[in-house]
This record gives sequence, C-alpha cells and structure tokens, in this order.
Amino acid sequence: MKRYIKSTSEPFIDPSMFEGTPFHCDTGTSEYNDYLNPEDLKYKQQAKNRTGKIVMMSPNEYFEQCSKYGFPAEVSIENIISGRRADTESLTWLENYLDSGNKFDLPYINYASRTQEGLHRMMIAGDRYGWDTKFPVLVVTAYDQDVERRNQMFRDYCDFRDHYFDKICDIAVYDELSNWTGLPDNSVETDIMLDTLKDRIIDCAKTYDPAEEFDIDVELQLDDDSSQHILNIYITQFDEYDTSDRYEGCQLILEDYISPSDTSQLDDLSDTDSILDDIDIADILFGDGTN
Repeated sequence: MKRYIKSTSEPFIDPSMFEGTPFHCDTGTSEYNDYLNPEDLKYKQQAKNRTGKIVMMSPNEYFEQCSKYGFPAEVSIENIISGRRADTESLTWLENYLDSGNKFDLPYINYASRTQEGLHRMMIAGDRYGWDTKFPVLVVTAYDQDVERRNQMFRDYCDFRDHYFDKICDIAVYDELSNWTGLPDNSVETDIMLDTLKDRIIDCAKTYDPAEEFDIDVELQLDDDSSQHILNIYITQFDEYDTSDRYEGCQLILEDYISPSDTSQLDDLSDTDSILDDIDIADILFGDGTN
C-alpha cells in the first residue's frame, strides 16, 4: 500500500514520482522519514544541519555515486555489483516480496554521513525496469556548508583532544623539562625556552596526526598569591555553533621543580616520578578545572 506524507495544504512529496516504480514514499526508518514532511525537515535543518529531498536517479547513477563517494567501502562499481549479485539469498527474498504485490522502501544516500541504503533494491529495479530508468531516491546533505565545516573541525578537534593530547603533553612536556637545568633571569632567554617547549609539543602532535595543525601556546607565570610557577599550555578549540575560537588549556604547577625563591636552580628533572608525580594531565586538560 502506498503511503504519502502530505502537509495540511498540498502534497509535500509529489505522488506521481512513485507511480510505475517498485518504491513507495517510506524509507522504513523514522530517522529518514523525517526528511519527507515539512515540520520534521525544518527541525533537521535547524537542529541537525541536515536537509533532504527526493531526487530521480537511475540504478546506474546510484551505483556510480556509491562508488564515487566510497559507501560502501568497495571502490569500483564492478566490485559493488558483484558483491550484491553474490548475495543471492537477499535478492531472492526481495524479488519474492516484490512479486507478492509489495513496494520497496525508498532508497537513500546520505552524503553528509557517508552512508546509503538500497543497493539490493536498486539492483532489482534496474534488472526489471532498466538500469537507466529513473527512480525516486532520498538524498541527504548538509544544510549549511559553513556550519558543517565548523562542526567537522570541532569533531576532529575533540577526537584529537580525547585520544592524543594528554599523551602529547605527557611526552613532550616531560621531554623538554628533563633538559632544563635552570630558569634564566633574562626574560628573553626564558621566552626562548618556552618557545622550544611549544615547538616540542607541536612536533609531538604532528607525529600523531600530520594532516592537522593545532594552535598551541605556552607561557610561564609566577603566581603572586602562592609564589608558584605555573606552566600554561593552551590549545585552540572550535565552538560547535560559533565562528569564534575559544581556548582550553593545561596548567602545570612547577613548585616541585622550580624554587620560587631561587629560579637559578632546578631540581634534577631526569626522574619521571619527580616530574609528573600526582599530575594527571588528562584530568587537568579535560576535567572540570578544579585540579
């Protein structure tokens, strides 16, 4: 039975595009059916930055798009087709389903999340109606490309931060601090030492993901209240819904290694336990900031 989703005034989806095809206006999932009515589509656009529309597409075009954008993982159209041909059990079930007078669920291609659903159904449609015959396909894309780009930067940053940055700070900070034998009285020389530390952290970050560049800043300050030296490490974080940048950082209290009363001498920094003892860099970086 055909099921058309309509607005209160006029059809949101033109029913004629389904006539004479093996498909009806239902994807079989509520997530993708939301693109087929005005109110839910508006929500998707505003809250999820996703939009969708029905596009008439031939099986040849459908397989070509899946091959071009890499979903599923097979690269060539030939591999995709041969893989589906080999799944005789699924194809037989679908053919019997269609022969019984039923309609297939609407295929979809989601370019934003690089997923699709409908290769088997489009293969049967092509075999029965012709591989150049146009059929309705739901196509999902990003609603606003600029927002999508910022969101992707934010997601990439979070992945990098969650999995790698604590390790990078642990390795790079310890590595550089181990080479310090004293803080110079000259502020220029201190800045040079901090720049070296910054370069060490950046180099370490690039070994984890050479394709990414992260804005990292390093500074050393003397807290007037506690007379403690504090090493601040800042990294750029992109706000998910804002074009501006904000910073989250790592603060390392250096009281164990730098004497506030005499900055010309440092303790031996070669022992890992004496340097990073009781310092949970991951918690400092990504916790609630209370430590």
